[in-house]
Amino acid sequence: MPSLANTSISHYAAALKAALARRDREDTSRCVCAMLDGDAALGPQWKAISQLMQVSGEATLAHRAIDAFVAASGNAPGALYAKVVLLTQTGQLRAAHDLLASLPADTPDPASHAYVLGNTAMTLGRRDAARAHLETAVTLRPGWGPAWLSLATSIDLAKDPLAARLIADGPAAERQHPGDLARYCYALGKYHSDRRDPANSFAAFARGAALLRSEMPYSRAGNTANAEQAMHGFTEAMIGAPDTPRAAMRGRSS
Repeated sequence: MPSLANTSISHYAAALKAALARRDREDTSRCVCAMLDGDAALGPQWKAISQLMQVSGEATLAHRAIDAFVAASGNAPGALYAKVVLLTQTGQLRAAHDLLASLPADTPDPASHAYVLGNTAMTLGRRDAARAHLETAVTLRPGWGPAWLSLATSIDLAKDPLAARLIADGPAAERQHPGDLARYCYALGKYHSDRRDPANSFAAFARGAALLRSEMPYSRAGNTANAEQAMHGFTEAMIGAPDTPRAAMRGRSS
C-alpha cells in the first residue's frame, strides 16, 4: 500500500486525538490501523503509539507499531530493545530472548542486558544459562534486587555458595532505589526461609512489602477508575462480532 499523504496523516492524527479525548477505543484502534496500513511516516512517534495500543489490549497493533518504530529507526539497537520489551510483556519470550541475544551486550546497558537474558532463559527452562546471565547482572550491579530475586527463587540458598554473596551485597542493596531494595528484601526472605529461619524470613518479606507499598500505595478510587476505563467502549454486542475492528484485525493477523 502506498504511503499516506501528509494531508491523510494529519486527518488520521486529528481523528486519533479526538478518539482519545472521548475515550473511544474502537475509533482509536481504527485510526491506528489505518495509519499502519498506509505506512504513515510517524518516525519515533510509533513507539508511543505501540505503548498506547498495548495498554488498550490491542497486542497485534502494538506489535505492528513497534515494527514501524524499528523500521523508522533503521533497526537501531535501542529501538530493537523496545521491541524486546514488548515481546516479553506479551509473552513471546523465546522471540524476545533470541532478539536480545543478537543485540550488542551494552543494549540498553550491560547489567540490564544480562538480567533480561537471564529471566527469559529461566522461563525457557535454560537454567544454567539463566544463572550465568543473572550472576553477570549482580556482578555488574552489586545488590540489584530484581536480579537477586530471580536468582534466589531458582536456587536453594541453604546450600548454594551464592548465599554468601547475597548477604555480602546487603550494603550495596541498601543504596538501591526503594523498589529494587524491596526485591532484594524478598530475596533475603527466601534466603532465611531456605535456612528454616521463619522469623527473619517474615521480617525481610514484610520490609520488602512495606517498601513497595510506599512506592505504589493502593487507591480504591484509582482502581475503580482504571477498571471503568478498561471496560469503556465495549458492549455485549461488540464482543466476537465479525465486523468490529478488533475482529477484523484478528483476521488480518491470522
